Amino acid sequence: MYARDTAHAVDLQALRWRPDGLLASATRYPRHSGEPWTEEESSRGWYNYERRLIDCSLGFYVSTDIQLLARDGTVIASRSYAPAEWVDRLEGQLLESRQNSWPQGNEILLACAAASSPDLKARRARMARKVSPLITFKPITQDLAAESADLMGLARPNLTREALRLKPGMTAAALFDRMRRQYADWRRSVAGPHAGPADPTTARRSEVERLFGSYLQQATAGRISAMRLLPSDVLEYSRALSFYEFPELRPGEAVRVGDAYRVARTERLDCQSGVVLPVAWVWRGRDEQVLLTRRASAEEAFGPIGAGYRDAGGGWDLRWGGWSDATLPGALCQALFRLKAGREPAGEPTEERTSAPFGLTAQRLMQQGTPEAMLLAIRAAWRADLP
Repeated sequence: MYARDTAHAVDLQALRWRPDGLLASATRYPRHSGEPWTEEESSRGWYNYERRLIDCSLGFYVSTDIQLLARDGTVIASRSYAPAEWVDRLEGQLLESRQNSWPQGNEILLACAAASSPDLKARRARMARKVSPLITFKPITQDLAAESADLMGLARPNLTREALRLKPGMTAAALFDRMRRQYADWRRSVAGPHAGPADPTTARRSEVERLFGSYLQQATAGRISAMRLLPSDVLEYSRALSFYEFPELRPGEAVRVGDAYRVARTERLDCQSGVVLPVAWVWRGRDEQVLLTRRASAEEAFGPIGAGYRDAGGGWDLRWGGWSDATLPGALCQALFRLKAGREPAGEPTEERTSAPFGLTAQRLMQQGTPEAMLLAIRAAWRADLP
């Protein structure tokens, strides 16, 4: 909000990160019909001012209380929301999350992105101290609207050629690392200092690798092999290719691979962001002798990014929480997360999980008692239920 503002606005001064990772937030908005104030209160009221707790790592939020404000900001009346109202709104958000991945371009994103911005409050304070001319052709709302549009633009990572800074000679492996760093930076720009959990796999990586290798042999009939589990949920594996997937041969390579019996592609898959890139190809003869190994260039790997990731047109959404097991990367990541949780990699949802997202029924949420406890219970259930 800013001086003389009459619009729907997030209150920057109210934004505060809590030790549990939740964001304390508040929004002021013009009055609308169907509100619980008395006729006398409504006659004097100008704004509603609603305070919320938000889990910016997942996008769930609870409105804790609402105030009726006069035009000068004086509090006329207030009321707290009842636990049943918290549960009702959270149930709606849980159901919506099945179809719509977080973050979305809405007011909750605006609050999270504003709180995550390292210099937004300082920039607004400088703007407030600046003396405006008596006559100007540039209204204050012009800069503020552009700033809000930039924050709302954080609903998706910017994975264009320009944003990725593709350079001649760059390898696909280098591009993969760059995309992961960019994704992590983007996630922090929305989720703030509590962007994600630590990787719990480090201490038992060899065990998970062994279990994953057994799963691959059963689930893929040996088409995927040589799997390695790298830090932070990155998988590197070799995938046998069908004829139509063979890469184009470069000058001089046809002679070397004339007796090739099998072609495999080494891929790296980041299960936190959904980025998957080919990093190398291997041609082998009938005796499994390596005839040719070729590293993939960044330019070669960028093709599927432009075709599928940039507009999320395929089965994978680069926003967190958006994988689908309808794709091979989605199935592999779901298997990894289940193995890390000590469960079988393939499992059917139970009746409870089918009827209530993550098994979070209204009764289970109501038992938490407080809005922060409800949000933290959703976060814990979400992470425990990662496929």
